[in-house]
Amino acid sequence: MSAHDIFLSYSSVDKERIVPIVNRLQAEGWTVWWDRYIPHGQSFDDVIEVNLDASKCVVVLWSEKSVKSRWVRTEAGEADDRNALFPAKIDDVKIPLAFRRLQTADLTNFEENEFEKFIKSIHNFLGTEAQISPKKSPKVYNPKLNESNIFEDPRDGNEYQTIKLKDGKIWMAENLRYKTGSGCWAFENDEKYVNKYGYLYTWKAALKACPPGWHLPSDAEWLEMVNGYGGCFNGEDNDGKDAYDVLRKGGITGFNALFSGRRGSGTKFYFLDSVGYFWSSTEMEDTYAWSYEFSSHVQFLNRIFNHKSWAFSVRCVQD
Repeated sequence: MSAHDIFLSYSSVDKERIVPIVNRLQAEGWTVWWDRYIPHGQSFDDVIEVNLDASKCVVVLWSEKSVKSRWVRTEAGEADDRNALFPAKIDDVKIPLAFRRLQTADLTNFEENEFEKFIKSIHNFLGTEAQISPKKSPKVYNPKLNESNIFEDPRDGNEYQTIKLKDGKIWMAENLRYKTGSGCWAFENDEKYVNKYGYLYTWKAALKACPPGWHLPSDAEWLEMVNGYGGCFNGEDNDGKDAYDVLRKGGITGFNALFSGRRGSGTKFYFLDSVGYFWSSTEMEDTYAWSYEFSSHVQFLNRIFNHKSWAFSVRCVQD
């Protein structure tokens, strides 16, 4: 087995929370073992042990859950024994006694300066070079698209996690929460759903919903991105499961497609927490436009045209 640069030790309960940290570590050019996929016929502890031993260092993320995890403590202990442990807190917790003597990064607020120091210490250990610092980064439309992959919408102050995918483009990794007025609804018309799921937009509203410097991805852009992860269901030789697995909520890419439901052409809402629909900017004909459907029922990603009057989620891509 080829060596990983970093073995990430954490509680599985925290998997969604740590995606931004994984993205940042990978952005430094490091290989990170963190998904914990267990191949058929192999045991969990055997796979963990092999990958732990094959990693050059171990980053442990202490949280309310991980401080109680026997597995995390064991992994941290193994790394400490070979002086390859880099601990960090993502919650304000009391670290297990055996590890309190070690300098621990405070990532509870994901502050850039603290993360930079943490990154530098890993670079020093691995003998690698830091990537371009934020001050030396090429200018982009909005300077608030920064090294921590957060974009702030200048229209309303909403912040979005962003991610660079295999197509080389920067996508929002959260559903858009900008209220356009007409053609835009919270699920069941209840604003409590917006913070997590975003708004649902008709196709016409979706075309104008993205902030300056961003746009609603075309069908071609969706296809290019999705094909990088295995492609969509096509009814023949592709079941759409590979792309679904890595792009859905909790998938290893960090794209985190949510099952945010839809609004029909009437007033009813459907499929919250079971299906997610996302518009493209490409018309199929006067009445329909292409969209992408993540279905937890059949666990696949499907490309399908839908009526423009229906209301779906929006993910924006950077110009």
